[in-house]
Amino acid sequence: MSSSPDLTLQEVLDLQAELYDGFSEPEFQEALRELEAIHGKAYRNYTDDHTKLFLTVQNKVLPRYGFDKGQAGVLQMLSVGARYNDNEEFCSNRALLNEAAARFQLAEDVDFKQPDPSGM
Repeated sequence: MSSSPDLTLQEVLDLQAELYDGFSEPEFQEALRELEAIHGKAYRNYTDDHTKLFLTVQNKVLPRYGFDKGQAGVLQMLSVGARYNDNEEFCSNRALLNEAAARFQLAEDVDFKQPDPSGM
């Protein structure tokens, strides 16, 4: 495993937005529904198949931010992100990401906080 990148809060928020977009894609949501029909929801019965599905999105996004592919990159991302656990926007976005990955369908009214292009 290589060393974790040193990301700013804005970069972490951008990463969260990209992951959310990937988890919200109709193809991902359909694959998640099919998986849940077999194994149940990830938060109730997490399996290797869930990991494989989540990595289809994570492996596209994480390397763009300097993380490894696979579970090693996910663990790196979680470690870097933990530095921002006291940031309200980060925590709100994290909750939405968890919802997108654990539910078979996203709520219509979910409003993901897109990063402020000014960086503020």
